[in-house]
Amino acid sequence: MNLSSLQASGIGEHLGADLDFDSISTDTRNIQLGDVYLALKGPNFDGHNYVQDAVAKGARALVLEKPCDEVNVPQLIVKNALIALGEIAAKKRESFSGTVIGVTGSCGKTTVKGLLKSILSCHSGREDGCVATHGNFNNHIGAPLSLMTIHDKAEYAVIEAGASGSGEISYLANLIKPDIALVNNVMPVHIEGFGSIEAIAKEKMSICDSKTPEGKPSTVIFNLDNAQLLANRSRIQGREMLVFSREQKIACAERDVAGVKACVYASGASKDRLGHARFTLNVEVDGTTQQVPVILAVYGDHNISNALAAASCALASGASIGAIVEGLQQFSGEKGRMQCQAGYSGATVVDDTYNACPDSMRAAIDYLANYPNTVFVCGNMGELGEDEISIHRQLGQYAKQKGIDSVLAIGHLAKYIAEAFGDGAQIFEDKPALVTQLKSQLQADSLVLVKGSRSTKMEEVVQALLSGRELSDKNFADERSQ
Repeated sequence: MNLSSLQASGIGEHLGADLDFDSISTDTRNIQLGDVYLALKGPNFDGHNYVQDAVAKGARALVLEKPCDEVNVPQLIVKNALIALGEIAAKKRESFSGTVIGVTGSCGKTTVKGLLKSILSCHSGREDGCVATHGNFNNHIGAPLSLMTIHDKAEYAVIEAGASGSGEISYLANLIKPDIALVNNVMPVHIEGFGSIEAIAKEKMSICDSKTPEGKPSTVIFNLDNAQLLANRSRIQGREMLVFSREQKIACAERDVAGVKACVYASGASKDRLGHARFTLNVEVDGTTQQVPVILAVYGDHNISNALAAASCALASGASIGAIVEGLQQFSGEKGRMQCQAGYSGATVVDDTYNACPDSMRAAIDYLANYPNTVFVCGNMGELGEDEISIHRQLGQYAKQKGIDSVLAIGHLAKYIAEAFGDGAQIFEDKPALVTQLKSQLQADSLVLVKGSRSTKMEEVVQALLSGRELSDKNFADERSQ
């Protein structure tokens, strides 16, 4: 890709020398030598103020909304930098001849992405054979930047698409143009931006309307265990699809449905003493079923569904069963997602702080329920709409029913988890007080799981338990307003 081709496509006006480039940065704090710096603007910032800093750090060219005379590097002048970012990313996608998998859903999409990258790297025989969204770069800025990471050696790209409001998935799907499209599930997450779970389902399903750069409808990976997806199944009628379920009878009932190319399901599910899920992966294609045992390195029974989703996407991508099993078993998880470490007083600390929704909170409680001397440390779940209080209360009741020993809650919504739990629960106004109490009750056989929405920064509690340091208010983000 070069600047003159972007001008020829009508994206902007090219000033200065022409040059080829592969990567774009929108943040001068992370810019790499040779990047093109694209200056975004927002209500409280203007990337044009950092142009000289970007060039000093190695930017070879600039994408700006107005020319900058203070620097002597090539520039592309555009009307709107955010729109231009999407247009440039779309051109990058269209030039890629490999397989692109678009992944969306309310919960688990980042884990599915990680599992799928592991599988496809195994299948290609190279770690760089598959590129994937970094972290949670899945919105209208992050997804285009993820597309820009596709390189010449890649055979596969796994791109996440996230949304907090109507129209966002359809916009991203038009950039990603996936060969294979997955909606992992639909849950009441970000409901404030949509108004109803039905609206969430409609938006998530819009990725299934997408087409490849050649105009071919995307192959759909369909979760038969999600009620909201089933309610919208007519939307993908006639599409080529692979279906998956945790139940054999549900998956196999689909074998004669028009468009269904494969049925993927689990059988014999169990857990080892550490909480790793074991199951038999069943893949039925053209009436023939292959069965292979799988032991996941990630914790929690809920990850069986994520593994089935990843296996189905990989199968649609042409991966062998051997590579699928190898990749599933090698993946050890993303940071902040069910990661176990030794902590204060020898207690086991499970870091599940990456994010939280009602289903993932229940899955965390289910995990704890397998062990004695358990402590559930919880922060708020965000963006649940008018039912947010009742949803938090239901989780407190669920934790009590599952036999969790202790609940420590922080936040104006998490307090309802503690109140519903009753005896054995405590509510805290700040994290230092919570950590002090938690340390006082931990023993060598304690199992502590820490979880909350991204905005609550519950990883600060994990860091305190792992470091053993004494803490004060200044160590933490202010959670009183969260």
